[in-house]
Amino acid sequence: MAAKSFDRKFGAEFLESLPGTPGVYLVYDQEEELIYVGKAINLKRRLSQYRNAIRQKKHRRMRGIVKEAARIEIQCAETHLDACLTETMLIQKHRPRWNIVGAYSFLYPLIGIRSANGNIDFCMTTTPEAVLNECPGFEFHGAF
Repeated sequence: MAAKSFDRKFGAEFLESLPGTPGVYLVYDQEEELIYVGKAINLKRRLSQYRNAIRQKKHRRMRGIVKEAARIEIQCAETHLDACLTETMLIQKHRPRWNIVGAYSFLYPLIGIRSANGNIDFCMTTTPEAVLNECPGFEFHGAF
């Protein structure tokens, strides 16, 4: 079932066109919004996992990403470390909803800084909107 959905969206030849090298993949929805950024030691093998995701709890996120996806873009990297650094930078810059709001949002904390009443306040959170509702004035940096 997942293979058919994946192939219908991206074409059966999509996976064959991918390199077996490290890199990052960027998933966009119909409105061209970046919804997910992932990294891989082997792009072809990693994206094959999305194609073969089955109806099990452990594959729920993959199926959700494929369901919303309209386009996947790849960026090759020299090493897996380069892919990791690129993924982190892209997540920090764009905060794609499947990276931040997904099941692993605790992996992407942000650090908040503000100056108030002659003090410098710091906080660390995965939900900056909630902090701003309680304590306005923070400027957030990250995710880390």
